[in-house]
Amino acid sequence: MKVKDIHQGVVYNPLQKMTAKWVDTDHNLVVLAPTSSGKTIVAEQFLCKAIMEGKRGLYLSPYKSITQEKLTGWSDLDISKAAITSDHLKHPRSITERLVLMTTEALDSRTRGAHSWLEDVGVVIVDEADLLAAAGRGDAIEVGLTRFARQNKCRIVMLSATIPNAGELGAWLTILNGRPTKVIKTDWRPVRQEHYLVIAPNKEWSFDNKVYEVVERLRFDNPDRQILVFVHSIYKGKELSRRLGCPFHYSKLSADQRHNIEDGYKAKRISVLVATSTLAYGVNLPADIGVICGAHRGITDVDPRQIKQMAGRIGRYGLNEMGEIHYVFKQYHAQEMWQACHAVPDVKSVLSKRLYFHVCSFVAREGMTVSDMEHFLSKSLASLQGDVGLHGAIETLCRYGILHRDGDTLTKTSLARASALMYVDPIDLYHVKKNLADKPKSPTLIAMALADIPSLAYDTYVPSADDLVQMPYGFQTLLATALKQWLNGEEVREGFASVLYTYIADCERLISALRIAGMSRSYLDALSIMLENGVPEDLTALVSIPHIGRKRALVLREFGIKTPDDIVKNERKGVNILGKQVYQAAKLHIMHSKGGSKLVAVF
Repeated sequence: MKVKDIHQGVVYNPLQKMTAKWVDTDHNLVVLAPTSSGKTIVAEQFLCKAIMEGKRGLYLSPYKSITQEKLTGWSDLDISKAAITSDHLKHPRSITERLVLMTTEALDSRTRGAHSWLEDVGVVIVDEADLLAAAGRGDAIEVGLTRFARQNKCRIVMLSATIPNAGELGAWLTILNGRPTKVIKTDWRPVRQEHYLVIAPNKEWSFDNKVYEVVERLRFDNPDRQILVFVHSIYKGKELSRRLGCPFHYSKLSADQRHNIEDGYKAKRISVLVATSTLAYGVNLPADIGVICGAHRGITDVDPRQIKQMAGRIGRYGLNEMGEIHYVFKQYHAQEMWQACHAVPDVKSVLSKRLYFHVCSFVAREGMTVSDMEHFLSKSLASLQGDVGLHGAIETLCRYGILHRDGDTLTKTSLARASALMYVDPIDLYHVKKNLADKPKSPTLIAMALADIPSLAYDTYVPSADDLVQMPYGFQTLLATALKQWLNGEEVREGFASVLYTYIADCERLISALRIAGMSRSYLDALSIMLENGVPEDLTALVSIPHIGRKRALVLREFGIKTPDDIVKNERKGVNILGKQVYQAAKLHIMHSKGGSKLVAVF
């Protein structure tokens, strides 16, 4: 399909008619419209305009899954196109395509230094722009756009369903590229929605049971309708999908696994699908009925914008006139969250919360001076909305010895370099390195070392327990206790698990940063195995054997088998515990490892 024919025969809806009037102007746009109102076609209007003028179109999205889906959706266009999602490759490939789809983190990385591909970009589309306010993600969007606009003053089009202060964001775009900005807002959506509040018990297991009951009742009452169930953690999603006997869609699946689930859902072979927030942003899988399971991730509240985004996925244009959304909230904050979801707060910069990292990145990867940073940050959304706090951040980093200052010049250390390369907070990295300096092996000491970092120092409710690891702050106590239970091979207490698994996922990057910062590789390798598998140090050799995980290793230890040599020497016990096939595969692996080569048996 030729680019100029992409909308041939398409009848624009009210939103698309409004935006079409601005295609031939030089204005930036901030477009506010409900989810499923046709913003993809709006993006195409401006991308195709730039491409037909011989320029490059750049589409930014917050998630890899959205980037890949858009690439598939535009696969018929007769132009070169590519999805760029790797944000910290050592040798990123050059970009020559006319249509470039990129994650916001990749933009942050790919705009450092002089890049010729930036000069040809004719328009930047920022999808889900409300994520500028998202912790851990919004700062990458803000810094990436600010850096991009230093090298190219092309127009920027922001798309979102939830930006109450759109005028302020429009003013920021004008600061970035000097172009006037038009805000277009509409409440039009093709399918009406009905919203229902379900108040659930506060206890975690009672809440989970209530969610299960709600979904089962909806499935029984609506056998011909598809139900999308949103959860806020992978742990919760796995448990709920197991109980419901349905698939679970989340970011850690392989691309093929996600596509198989999506294809099955689109073909209506799947009637109930559990998903995380990844599915709420951009991936086109609308449902007849939606269930939003709570407003908390671990012990923290979920941003109301994210909940509203999930709700926006419900309703099928052309198939029904009404979509149903059921919000299952805990009793203690049900009314508060219900109101928050219908009165979304302004989008505020989160750059100051990640400024230590960005200062290290500016120095380690771009060689910026203090004056360079002052000028750069003067163009940021954070600067427009208040004081960025640059000089305080520099002073703190120098006090910790992470950076060294000589007048206007800053010099990086190994900690600053590790922080910049692995996208971790340098102050947290400093404390973890210090806490692990003596290479503790005890699960309790490791748990305390990993939990005792500044970003986790805040109070929260901690369930009563006999074996709490006492820390200065509530969240640190919660996490340290969960880590100790996990590393001891124990069952993680109810209410602690979701906090634990989220943190363990982040630890992989933290440990990689510690390697770059010069810590002992052998110690960190063992620590990584302990954290990944949930075992103490004496079982790391067992769980490193193919087909032997946490549960099997713990059972083997109960019967006196603690090392690979013990497995070889105790064949009868090994076969009884592992089964004949697994035992033979394990023994084969051990024998070949001793011989200097590795062989993984496949069965």
